[in-house]
Amino acid sequence: MLGFSYRSILLVIVTCAIKVSATILVPFYSPQPWSGDFFNWVSGARSVLITLGTGNLPSIANMGAYVGLEIVLAPFFWLWSILPIPHPALAEMAAGPSASEVLLVLIMKVPIILSDLLSGIVTSLLVQRATGSDRAAQKAFFAWYLNPFTSFWMYYFGGFDVVPTFVLLLAVLFGNNKQWFRSGFCLAVASLLRLFPFLLLPFFLVYSLRDSSRSTLKLLTSFLVPVATAFLSQLYVTGSLGTLLTALVEIPLRQFWLLNYLGFSITAELFVLPPFLLLVELYLVNTFWRNQLTYSLVHFCMAPLLALFVGSYHYPYHFVWVSPFLSAYSALEKNGLRLYILIFLSASLYAFGFLATQPLWFMQPLLAGAFFGFKAVYLVKLNFGAMKSRVQGLLRSYERTFSPWWLTTKSE
Repeated sequence: MLGFSYRSILLVIVTCAIKVSATILVPFYSPQPWSGDFFNWVSGARSVLITLGTGNLPSIANMGAYVGLEIVLAPFFWLWSILPIPHPALAEMAAGPSASEVLLVLIMKVPIILSDLLSGIVTSLLVQRATGSDRAAQKAFFAWYLNPFTSFWMYYFGGFDVVPTFVLLLAVLFGNNKQWFRSGFCLAVASLLRLFPFLLLPFFLVYSLRDSSRSTLKLLTSFLVPVATAFLSQLYVTGSLGTLLTALVEIPLRQFWLLNYLGFSITAELFVLPPFLLLVELYLVNTFWRNQLTYSLVHFCMAPLLALFVGSYHYPYHFVWVSPFLSAYSALEKNGLRLYILIFLSASLYAFGFLATQPLWFMQPLLAGAFFGFKAVYLVKLNFGAMKSRVQGLLRSYERTFSPWWLTTKSE
């Protein structure tokens, strides 16, 4: 596996075993599986099965923006439901650990376990093909797979964000390999599972256009086919275009946390930053990020996601979206691991303040400031390097064309 030594493979196996064991033990030591997003996802998967059992398709009008990921999780809930064990109601699960609860938690987290490992492999492949170094690839893999911050949110909190993140990584891998049809398809699937990859489409288009207009056409076509299929299926379910459009417009009203990504409040003022930061970043990428040997789709995804997180309030576990790209960057850049450790240390402290109750809650603004500050450092570092290289090139070109006469006059 990418030139991994037996010791490295053993470390992967042991780490995977620890993560699976932690998944099994969580119900015995914490009510978290049934007090956070994990319960919502499992309930959504159950609702999908019930809807399909009635001969109907799941509807975005009834199930909200994340029906795509709930459809993916439904087979795992079905697998648990056919086991020859008691199947108590989900509301009764938090009463105390049982074999049924442990099995449900373990089976429902199989997508997390697989996506976690596969995300590490794809991240290492991206680095290996960019550098030709197995050592750098292994560094990227372990930066992701041994990261306690992401592991906590996946295995303890039960966040399924790693599933669409893995599909997004596949889109990046295919795009870097100029397999644009596959890249666009994976980007569309990731977007239908979780909304954030939609924001990356313009950056994919810019990158593919530098390959050729035909590449862009392939990317866009393969992206639109799954999206159009999903739209038509929802049109069939809702019965009319007006009803579907109304359902789409009402999603932020019912799932109000989506509005967090428009910005954040300072006193009574609402700062709508992310749309403008994303537009500025798109301009910078299109104008200055010209060297494809230096800037791959890893960078093209990492920058807009950081811009989104710098300008908006978000839950700590959403940072999983950008974490594999940071892991790859830590292996691609000189001294990248140092900044990687610092940003995840600040992320962990921010999450600690986020989860803590009084009297520690007063520290949250300070911890959040440190976390947001390191995100901004990454974003500035990415853009400054590209702008510095471009400006130096323009200055050299200017000097060759308009050198002052006293620098070009030969001495007698």
